[in-house]
Amino acid sequence: MIEKHASKIYTHTVFYEFQEQVQMAPCSCAVVGFSEQGNMHIINVEDAYRKHRVFQVAHNNESKETTCTCKMFERKGILCKHIIWIISGKGLQSIPEQYIESRWTKKSYRKPLYGLDGKLLQDYDPTDLRKLELSRVWSEFYATISVLNSMPDNRIKELSLMLLQFREKINPTKESLTKDQELEMLLGCSAKSNITVLPPKIAKNKGSGMRMKSNKDKAIEKASKPKRLCNNCKQMGHHDKRNCPNPFVEHALEEEDEEENEMEDEDEEEE
Repeated sequence: MIEKHASKIYTHTVFYEFQEQVQMAPCSCAVVGFSEQGNMHIINVEDAYRKHRVFQVAHNNESKETTCTCKMFERKGILCKHIIWIISGKGLQSIPEQYIESRWTKKSYRKPLYGLDGKLLQDYDPTDLRKLELSRVWSEFYATISVLNSMPDNRIKELSLMLLQFREKINPTKESLTKDQELEMLLGCSAKSNITVLPPKIAKNKGSGMRMKSNKDKAIEKASKPKRLCNNCKQMGHHDKRNCPNPFVEHALEEEDEEENEMEDEDEEEE
């Protein structure tokens, strides 16, 4: 019976999840302890599907509130199998009202749906009668326009004259509505007089708040560094052997040294 009650109030997805808890309750739950603390009844329930872990279900006789240490209702808004096992043993055939979350019920998302004739296609719980009547008026208006498309022009003029006469009847002073008033009437709500615009949140991504260096800044920073001796070109500068602007200087110096050594060897042989 508790499943039948859940099928009437819950959506399909939530009902299947609740039904799973109901089906697991008699198979996995077993009462292993009971104690009383004033108006509270403490029942120890062993769960075979969770490595025989013991959960405490507390039931208040006065407020009829039941809580479980697994905290499933607090997390998901659905009764756990431990509480279902206890309340089913007490003969309850429906879910108590305090354990029915409105966001999981069928009525929480039900909205009016109209056809071209302006009639409701399904039942629903009306929350704003003014919006309901405005929706019906717009449905009737568009349905009438669609019918007039296949009729002579004199019928369209007749409708225009009827609308003009009705407007003069409800507004004899002929005060025209402003654009804001027309939007308020269309939306069914009034605009706020004071609107507070808050500053946007500052992004703190990687590298934010850092200014990119220009070529001039890079040149000034490079000139401020002390010079060092390059092992390749044997000159003082802001480079070394790895990024030397003259990569072939070292080979040229080696060739000159070799030529000088050869010339010295030839002179020695001539002597």
